[in-house]
Parts: sequence; structure tokens; C-alpha cells
Amino acid sequence: MADTTWIGAAGEVAQISTATPANPNTLDVYFLTVNGNTVSFTVAGTETVAAVTAGLVAAWNASTYVELTEVTAVDSTTLVTLTADTAGLPFTATSAITDGAGGSAPTLTMATPTAATGPNHWSDAANWDTGAVPVNSDVVWIENTAVDILHGLAQSAVTLTALNVAASYTGNIGLAVTNPAGYPEYRATYLAIKATAVDIGYGDGSGSSRIKLDLSTAQSAINVHATGSGSDGSAPALVIKGTHASNVATVLSGEVGFGYYGGEAVTVATLHVYADSVVEVGASATITTVAKRGDGSLVMRDNATTIVVDGGTVAYRDDDGAVTTLTINSGSVEYYSNQTITTLRVGANAIFAVPSLLGTSGPTVTNCTVAALSEIADPFGQITNSNGIILDAGVSLADIILDVGAGRTITAS
Repeated sequence: MADTTWIGAAGEVAQISTATPANPNTLDVYFLTVNGNTVSFTVAGTETVAAVTAGLVAAWNASTYVELTEVTAVDSTTLVTLTADTAGLPFTATSAITDGAGGSAPTLTMATPTAATGPNHWSDAANWDTGAVPVNSDVVWIENTAVDILHGLAQSAVTLTALNVAASYTGNIGLAVTNPAGYPEYRATYLAIKATAVDIGYGDGSGSSRIKLDLSTAQSAINVHATGSGSDGSAPALVIKGTHASNVATVLSGEVGFGYYGGEAVTVATLHVYADSVVEVGASATITTVAKRGDGSLVMRDNATTIVVDGGTVAYRDDDGAVTTLTINSGSVEYYSNQTITTLRVGANAIFAVPSLLGTSGPTVTNCTVAALSEIADPFGQITNSNGIILDAGVSLADIILDVGAGRTITAS
């Protein structure tokens, strides 16, 4: 085990890739593609490798696809040489062929004799104070720098003892979903690495505006002390995914998304959310227990078995999973779902609301108890209370705020 610190000191190297054609015949079509954008050359008349390379280079350099304009093609007679215009920025070009008039099977072979690297590459040893890329059991420190970590992010074979990112780190880790040039990003956008302990935003500083972590199958204890303000559209500053069933996450402050983007899996056994936090749980998440404390907000787009709210606001927007226990000791829960709640407890000065029309049916609440000064707001009359609403001992209807919608029947027992 070694302690290693990110310094971002590697020199910039431009990527060079090559495409080598062979066996051209009339009507063969050679294709080069980046991020789904393709240029091609069709052999017609001159059945030579030189004709193919010249044709592909002309098509590439004439292209207006932004992903292709980031790379310059050069005709090297026997092959096409593709060189990134920005040193350190990697690209991925692929090839394909359509066999035309027969004869020897055409080929177009890709190679990368020079890989991109630079001060933004996790995978470059020169970017670490130990002169080595982090390996299993290492403790990683990312502090007191603004050098971004954007590439060489495929580190999922590594399990760190700890990943520490201080508030004094103001660079970005991972890429935005939309490239600054305007196209959907096709490079890896998450740092994919396992870590037993993850500490984000401790100490003094404004923090990072983008950290994207894929913790994969590692069991992780995640502690978020603070973050910067997110810079990737409406996304939070810190976005996490990872699927170990025993993950535990504690958010003391900051903007955090768990499985934020559509279809991204994340599993958290227990999620603690404290004051001043803005947290969103995505629709493909698996959360067992949520403890919400203090001010701040939580959006749940997937269900949790047990939710305890002690302040702030919770917006519950899951439509495919029931809640076993929802306890609102203080604060408010807005329930935008028709899913069943087995046990609902609304404490003093707490609010449970179904604030908008949900379609043909609203939620069923099997057991509901309320304290004095509590509020249930169901203005459209969508809640079905299987066993009624049970008032605490000594509490009357005059002690609570109850809106069950117009035209409903209230039965006392």
C-alpha cells in the first residue's frame, strides 16, 4: 500500500492513429467513423491503395462533423495518418468495409502508434508524485490543485483503500455528457475505479464543480463533506454510481446525484442526507434505507424501503416500488407517486402532501398515524387510507391540518 498524490505534471502528446487499406477492387467502399459520424471512399476505376488513401484523406478533411475536424488526416500513400489537433485529447476512429465487385477481400486496419497523454490523464505515471499510476490498496490524495482528470479513466481493475478528494481540489474529474464543442461526448465520462473508502470535499476550499465516479462492484463507504456548484447543465457537482449491496453514503453538504443519468445503476444500503445538501436519486437506483436530516432537499426517483425525514424537503417520484415505512418527524414530503405506503407517520409540524393529479389513482396508505400540528395535504382526494387516519392520543381534528379533497366521506370510529 502506498500513499500517492495527483500532481498532473505529464507532458502533452498528440494521438496518432493510422488506417491501412489493402486489396482494393472496383466498388469496394472504405469507411472511417468517429462517434457515429462516417466518411467513405468508393473505389472506381483506379484499384490502388494510393487511390484509397487519397480518397479517404480528402473525405475526412472535407467533413464538417465536429468530431472529425478535431483530427487532421494526412495521405501517407500506403496508409492514412490521423493526428489529433489538440495534444492530450484522445479520439476513437473505427473502420469498416463493403466488399464490392469481388476479388481479394478488402481490409482497412486501424492502429494507434502514438497514444494521447498529458497532464489530464489518470493513467500517466508522470501525473503522480510517486511516479506510478495507483494500484490495488493504494491511498489516493487529490488536493491543492486545479488540474483536471479527464482521460485514462478506465481503472476498474483497481481497488483503492481510499480515494480522497479535498475541497482544495477545484479541477474536474470526468467529462461532461456534452463535449464543449457541442457534440454528445463519446469518450468515457466517469472515473471507473473501486475504493473501499471515498471522502469528497473535506477541508477548506470551493471544491470541484464536476466529479463523476463509477465505483463498480466495490463495497464503499462514501462521505461527502461539500462540493462546488455543478457545471454540467442541471447535473449535480458529484455524480456516483456503483452496485455493491452494502454501500453506505453520507452527504453532509453539497450537490450529489446517485445514478443520476437515465439507466445508470447504483445501490446504497443506507443513505444519510444532512442539512444544506441537494441530493437526487435516479430512477434505476436501489436504495434500502434513507435518513434525511436538517434543511436541504432530496429527490427520490426510485423507491426506498424505509424513509425517515427529520427536516428539509423530499420529493418522491418513483412509480414502480412501494415504501414499507415513511416517517416524517419534521419537514415535508411531496409524494408524486401512486405506489403504496404500508406505514406512514406524520409528526408535529411535518407535512405529507400529494400535490398534483396523478392520473387514475393515487397512493394507498395502509396505516397512517398523525401527531398534533401535522398536515396531510391531498387537495385532489387521491389517497386511499386502508385503515383510516389514526390520531395520536389526545389529538383531535382541530389539532391537525387535513385536506382530503372535495366530496370525500370521513368516518370516525
